[in-house]
Amino acid sequence: MKTLDDIKVVDFSHLLPGPLASKMLAQMGAKVTKVERPDRKDGLRYFPPMDGDTSWVFKNMNRNKDIKFIAYNTDRGRTKVLELIGEADIVIEQFRPGAMASWKLSYDHIRTVKPDIIYVSITGYGQTGPYANHAGHDINYLGYSGILSLITGQKNRPVIPGVQIADIVGGTYPALIAILSALYHRRRTGVGQYLDIAMLEHILPMLNIPYAQHQASEDSQYPSFLSGQIVNYNIYQCADDKWMALGALEVKFWNAFCQSVQKHEWERDNLDALYVDVFPFHEVEVLFKSKSQAEWTAHSLQHDFCLSPVLGLDEISIDRHLMHKDWINELFSK
Repeated sequence: MKTLDDIKVVDFSHLLPGPLASKMLAQMGAKVTKVERPDRKDGLRYFPPMDGDTSWVFKNMNRNKDIKFIAYNTDRGRTKVLELIGEADIVIEQFRPGAMASWKLSYDHIRTVKPDIIYVSITGYGQTGPYANHAGHDINYLGYSGILSLITGQKNRPVIPGVQIADIVGGTYPALIAILSALYHRRRTGVGQYLDIAMLEHILPMLNIPYAQHQASEDSQYPSFLSGQIVNYNIYQCADDKWMALGALEVKFWNAFCQSVQKHEWERDNLDALYVDVFPFHEVEVLFKSKSQAEWTAHSLQHDFCLSPVLGLDEISIDRHLMHKDWINELFSK
C-alpha cells in the first residue's frame, strides 16, 4: 500500500514541471491519466535521443501513467475529459493563462462538475501580472529572478545550468507541496482548491542568502562566496583532468583539509581570508593537479571535510551509495 493509492490525477501538462510532478505522484501510488490532444502532442515526445519515434526522456517521464489521446478542444472530446475529471481528485495543467478557459476546462468550469477538485495551474509567471502571458522557459525565469546573474564564469558572464532549475525547484516541487497540502485541507473540510504555481515566484526563496548579503552591503552585486569566489568552496581539476568538488565551507572543515594535506600555513580563522583574490588560490589548484580523482576520492573518505568527486552521468549508476539506496533505478529505469 502506498500513500496516494486512492488518488486519481488527470494531467494535461507537457514537457517537464507538470509531468514530473504527476510522475512523482504516481510513484506515491496515485493513478495518473495523461491526456494529450492528437494534433498537439507533448513536445517532450520529440526530445532526443529517440527510441523509434518516441523520446527516451518522454518514456521515462511517463512510464507509470495511462496515456489517452483526446481532442478536448472539441465538444465530444471535452465530454470525454469531463468524465475522467468527474472521477478524479486532481487536475494538472501547464498552459498559458486563459487556454483552459477557451476549451471550457478552467477551474471555474470544472468545479461545477467536481466541486472538491484540486486544480493545479503551472506557469512561468502566474495567472496575473505584466508578464503573465509572456512565453518563457527555465533560462528566462532564472534571468528574471536574478539567479542567473549569480551563476557566472569567466568575466562574470552568466553560465547556463545543465539542468532545469526553475522548472523543478519553482514548478514541480511547489506543485507537489501545494497538492499534498490541498489534499490534507480537503480531507479536513471537504473543499477543493485552485493552485496557481508560478515558477518565477517559487524560485525566489533560492535567493535567501545572496539577497540578504545584497541588502546588507552597499555593493549592488555583493560577491557570493557560493559561486567560486572562495578557495574552500570550489571545483578543482585533478591530474587525470577529472574534477573534485571541495565544499569545506566552514573554517573547521577547511582547516581539517589543510591538516590532511600537510598545508598548515593555509589554515585561516575566518571566511574573509579565503577569497580567491586574497589567498594563494593557484597553490591549491596545483595541489589538486598532483593526484587523480580516484586518489582524492580515497583521501576524502578517510577524513571529514566535505570533498567529493564530480561524477559523470555514466558514473552515478555505479556509485556505491546510490546503488545501495537504489535511487537511480527508482527514478530513471526504462
